Amino acid sequence: MEGIPTDYDQLEVSEWGLDLGDIRQIRDKLELTPTERLKAAQDLMNTVIRIRAQNGDRA
Repeated sequence: MEGIPTDYDQLEVSEWGLDLGDIRQIRDKLELTPTERLKAAQDLMNTVIRIRAQNGDRA
């Protein structure tokens, strides 16, 4: 990706405290359709539930 610093110390923090990595993740999510975003959220929740079950936690 052109123009993105490779050294973390070179990253600028915006007034909201977001660095370029945060902004990239936000942009990646905004490129998804609503259906794709919902699936990604469901996949994340399924992963959390599975990990909690493996650790003996009850939801």
